[in-house]
Amino acid sequence: MAEGTLFFLAPLALSLFGLPAAWASPVDRFSPAGRFSAAFVTGVVAFTVWLTILSTAGIRWSAVSVVLPLGGGSLALAVVLARRVPPRSPGGGEPRTLAWILGVASFAIGSGHLALAALTSRATSMDYLYFWGVKALRFARIGGIDASLLAEPFASHMHSNYPPLVPLVYGWGIEVAGALSWQFGLATCAIWLMAAVPLLRDLLAMRLPPDEATMASSFWFLAFALAVPAAYSAGNAEPPLVLFSSVAIAALLSAAPGREGGSARWLALIALAGVLLTKNEGVIVYALIAAGALAGDVLGGLRGAQLSRRAASITIFPLAALGSWLLFEVLHGVPMHDVTREQAGELSLSHAGSVAVEFFRNLDAGSGWIAWALAVAVIAVSWRRWRLLLPAIVPALGILLFLFVYYLHYRGESLGVWVSWTMPRVSLSALGAAIVGAAFASAPEPSSGT
Repeated sequence: MAEGTLFFLAPLALSLFGLPAAWASPVDRFSPAGRFSAAFVTGVVAFTVWLTILSTAGIRWSAVSVVLPLGGGSLALAVVLARRVPPRSPGGGEPRTLAWILGVASFAIGSGHLALAALTSRATSMDYLYFWGVKALRFARIGGIDASLLAEPFASHMHSNYPPLVPLVYGWGIEVAGALSWQFGLATCAIWLMAAVPLLRDLLAMRLPPDEATMASSFWFLAFALAVPAAYSAGNAEPPLVLFSSVAIAALLSAAPGREGGSARWLALIALAGVLLTKNEGVIVYALIAAGALAGDVLGGLRGAQLSRRAASITIFPLAALGSWLLFEVLHGVPMHDVTREQAGELSLSHAGSVAVEFFRNLDAGSGWIAWALAVAVIAVSWRRWRLLLPAIVPALGILLFLFVYYLHYRGESLGVWVSWTMPRVSLSALGAAIVGAAFASAPEPSSGT
């Protein structure tokens, strides 16, 4: 039990490697929980990139090579930033309103549901058993990413070219706890979702009244507390992908030029790096979020050098983070293609009706379509503000469109089985985008300027 608890809580310690985020504007004015969450998101990305770099250079992971440079650098930069941040007034905190009480209650109920579903194996992802956990065990045992395992032809079912964030985080848990707790590893799906809530709430509160921000973030959490078990995604890469993509979109939508308190766009860039480092499908999610953000910038009137800087920042930093993994693959002979992927057939509209039926059926998201229906309804009512919501609308629609076209290529007689196996999982990021977009739909329009 103690071993499992340590493994379950170990990912939270990665926030120590992202401490500077807690003192960067505007996060330095967030709640303590929101600042911790920002440090967690940043720490996970920094940890993943650094361990990948070490493995590329052939340096074994150890306290000296990992904890000292990452922890020391994080602490030093945090101290520098903290000295530049004016002291906060003591204050009495936010009043315990009905929205706050309901938010706490929903957090407790959702967390309990996630933990119960995970620990009773009712939400287990087979991918956790097939390769995420196995990779983590091997990487932790040898103190590095095992290129020989990933290049082994008989290990092709492990999706060797998948980015390393998830097994590295599990590997960290193994080092902390001394072993991989398979059962408690499933429950870490709750860690990713719970860590997102305070940060989403504080990002929403940059544009919304506090109570509205609390209710919106609570709805997001409850939606995924139902959707993740329904998609059998405990233990796989979907929960972290949902965290990173939702935070990235929220940070972009909250980053209104000219607003007091600074821009959270830098946080979006870190979260987008996390999207790319989580799984291959993250490339599509990243591309759609970036496209939505840049389209919003263009339609918002940005031109010239200002637009170029926006385009460069949202491109260079996340892709550089992914580049750490691509460099490892190239230098260590890891296959960059996925031989286990099914061969796509020719696009055919002959079964478009069947695809549409299965498509809609599998958007249930564990809530009887309520989560999707409410998000779409709110955005539809606010349709006049679609330009401001493009960083959310483009990925929400784009992911669904990609899936629909993907299923039109399906060859075989088990379309329903295939859609039911993939759709609930892969559409989770689209649901997160829709809910975050709906939350910002009622926010006052940002002031113009830079």
